[in-house]
Amino acid sequence: TESKPKTPKQAPKRVDVIPPLLLTQEEAANVLRISPRMLWQLTKDGEIKCKKIGGLVRYRHKDIQAWSES
Repeated sequence: TESKPKTPKQAPKRVDVIPPLLLTQEEAANVLRISPRMLWQLTKDGEIKCKKIGGLVRYRHKDIQAWSES
C-alpha cells in the first residue's frame, strides 16, 4: 500500500470580534442582567444615559459600566 505524504496542519484562523459601539435596549439589559423595563425606568429617571438616534435608543458601554460601578 502506498501512503500519502502528510501535510502539516494549519492553525485555525483567528477572528477578532469587535464589540458594537452602541447597545440596543435588549443588549444593555442583558449586560446588566436586568429586564428591559427596569433599564427603561433607570433611563427615564436619569440614572443611566442613553443616546437617541432618530427614533432609536442606544446605550454606550461606558455609560452602562459607570452605572454598575456607582
